[in-house]
Amino acid sequence: MGRKVQRRLSPAVLVLTALAAALVLLPARASAATFTYLLTITESAQSSNYGDPSPTFRASLTEPSDDPPLSGNTPFYVTVDSTDYVGSLSGSYPTYSLYQSGVISPPLAVGQHSVVARYQSPNHGWLTSTPVVFTVLKTTPVLECSFVNFTGSYATNASIAFDASFGNTNAPVDIQNGTFTLVFAGAQTFSDSNLVANGARVTASAPSVPGTYTLTCAFSGTSSFNAVSYSAGTILVSLYNPVGGVALYTQPAPIAPGATATWEVVVTGRPGQPTPTGSITVTIENTSTSGVPPLSGGVTTFTAVTPTFVPSATILVAYSGDTFYAPTADSFPVSTLPIPTTASPTPSSRPSPSVPPPQSPTKAPPSPSPAALPSPTPAETATPTASQGASPSPTHRFNPVLTKSVGPPGNRFNVAASLVGITGFVALVGLVSRLAWRRRQRGRV
Repeated sequence: MGRKVQRRLSPAVLVLTALAAALVLLPARASAATFTYLLTITESAQSSNYGDPSPTFRASLTEPSDDPPLSGNTPFYVTVDSTDYVGSLSGSYPTYSLYQSGVISPPLAVGQHSVVARYQSPNHGWLTSTPVVFTVLKTTPVLECSFVNFTGSYATNASIAFDASFGNTNAPVDIQNGTFTLVFAGAQTFSDSNLVANGARVTASAPSVPGTYTLTCAFSGTSSFNAVSYSAGTILVSLYNPVGGVALYTQPAPIAPGATATWEVVVTGRPGQPTPTGSITVTIENTSTSGVPPLSGGVTTFTAVTPTFVPSATILVAYSGDTFYAPTADSFPVSTLPIPTTASPTPSSRPSPSVPPPQSPTKAPPSPSPAALPSPTPAETATPTASQGASPSPTHRFNPVLTKSVGPPGNRFNVAASLVGITGFVALVGLVSRLAWRRRQRGRV
């Protein structure tokens, strides 16, 4: 019978077989892990404002050992989102730096952006760094609203146009993607909103209620710019009625050059309309006079130095207007008129100047008695009354005349002479009568 023989492999043979198998597999695995490299990117800041340069970026590269040194045309980029940017390359094999000074144009959109360093290896294809993230923030521009043909005063519901301009930004403001609001704060709070610019010009409407208003011009902002506002100062909204007139007086009159004088400005209303209020600006020889009080009862009085060149100088008087009257201005020659000597009444009630008519001579009584005759005294000069003051005319030209209530020349002296003649005549008649009486008495004796 036959015998079955079983052979066993020795441990040494098993080890050699395993090593052989390992050697077969080793080249493939080693070839996948034979190169190493280092590629990183850093940023100088984590955010920037819209329109400003982005942060700067620096990429660092240590090439795989089997790559050749970098040449000038080797693809090595800083990539923001999907856009590649070249930079300034420095270093030597195998370590290099790529400096990118920041993205400027076109401006990066508001929001977050991913940035990586990318290198195209000749032997291993594109190599990419771990990304960094930075954020573009909205820019807050500086707004300025310049009012077109600004006068400081507007009629109710009038159109108010202004040009909008922006500063403090490197990128133009997309003005058409936002709206404007003009806010009036005063007699009422009024806003004209959702105004769209035509180019850079915006047109709004004034309030319907007269008064003094503080203006604020506001821009809504856009996806790239924050909302911003601009304080545009103060305006007057009035019913826009013209004043009755403006007058200028001085004391003394005429004035001497370069001397201190008292000045009076009178602004009158129209018949049946209120007395003007508001402020007055007086310009003497191109210099605005300070310390002019506001109108009180339509009148203001102040002290100022007269012009040096009296014959040729002019004086500009500007009225600011109020909620009823429109602003106005007028110039006056230096030969101004005297301030009326009576207390200045409300201009609208100041009558036109007039000269009293001549008075007839006073007649002597027909039968005067010497005992009843008073001693003649000089007639007193009457103090001018309000009816003799000056009233400015609507045409801004005035000729007030100060007068005194006196009769025609010589009246007082004619009356006195008549009284003296009558007294002498009566005395003479009395003396003759007494002499005749004495003669009759002597004849009887």
